[in-house]
Amino acid sequence: MIFKINTFMTIPVWKYFCFAISIILASCSINSFIEPIIVDQQTYYDSNYPAGHSSEYLNSLVESVKRISNTAYYKTYIISPQYKLTDVDIIDVDLKKASSDIIYYNESTYGTSTIIYSNLQKMMLLTCAHIISFPDTIVNYFITSESETEKIISDISIKVNQHYYINDISVTGKYQLLAKDNNLDIALIGATFKDKPFINYNVFNYPFGNSSKLDWGSFVYIIGFPMGSKMVTTGIVSLIDPSDNSSDFLVDALFNRGFSGGIVLATRNGIPNFELVGLTKSVSSNSAKLLKPSQTGDEPQILHIPFEGEILISEQVTLNYGVTNVVSINAIREFISDNSDILIKNGYVVEDFIQTK
Repeated sequence: MIFKINTFMTIPVWKYFCFAISIILASCSINSFIEPIIVDQQTYYDSNYPAGHSSEYLNSLVESVKRISNTAYYKTYIISPQYKLTDVDIIDVDLKKASSDIIYYNESTYGTSTIIYSNLQKMMLLTCAHIISFPDTIVNYFITSESETEKIISDISIKVNQHYYINDISVTGKYQLLAKDNNLDIALIGATFKDKPFINYNVFNYPFGNSSKLDWGSFVYIIGFPMGSKMVTTGIVSLIDPSDNSSDFLVDALFNRGFSGGIVLATRNGIPNFELVGLTKSVSSNSAKLLKPSQTGDEPQILHIPFEGEILISEQVTLNYGVTNVVSINAIREFISDNSDILIKNGYVVEDFIQTK
């Protein structure tokens, strides 16, 4: 026996429309699925903001970072115009006889250094070369219409002494420049204690990292002395030449005078796994020549009144904040390795600094 059932169902049109839209959306979501990129955290440094409490670890870190000052002392010979002294004549002339006057002055700079080695007898600090560098001789010339080969010397300044000073460190004796590379902008300063120090100085006791493991967006801490005040800031890494493992790189951290030599720290698998990955050395800047009134006049300068005194040319430098150049730790490691014989000869152990992670 066969039963035949005729069923008549009325379905609104809008339900058909909704059903069709749901099918289309489902198919789109399946086709547009993106496989997430998995980064090997053992290979690259962290790129996310560190989770956890970092202050207790930074407290000991900042104590190894010291403000360094450098003062150079010059003796300047003011040359009498009638001598018409040129560069060729300097070697043979008696500067004292050729001078109408002799004056003394000094120039000073300051920046950031870090204690990377210390025992009861010796200490070694890492910093930037330009902080502790002054020219041995400075020559100025008269303004004349003669050719460059006949420039007449107006004064000669000769460096007669240079003195380093590290804040919060009492050293009996002088600091010693152990090694320096002006092109890389790296320097090592040493000190020998004649007497046992009154305190045990904090040494940077985290490993030297590997800047080739940095990548775009790596997160870093920076410790230094911008404007003479000890500060901790953070930044994001940008690579200039990722194919060159020892090249400089950029961070977007703010930079002010005194931050040169500041340590750049990256983390691997979170806090407290800090590693030294570089030193801040410079900031992008623009310069412009400006006309300004002489400051020698006793008359007060009133705004909106035409100035009738002497006009001088000055240079104004504008910093491009957020574009900070960093010396890579791989370049620093290679520099220490190249100078290892000198360091060992002066009593410094360097094996731990030249091993690549």
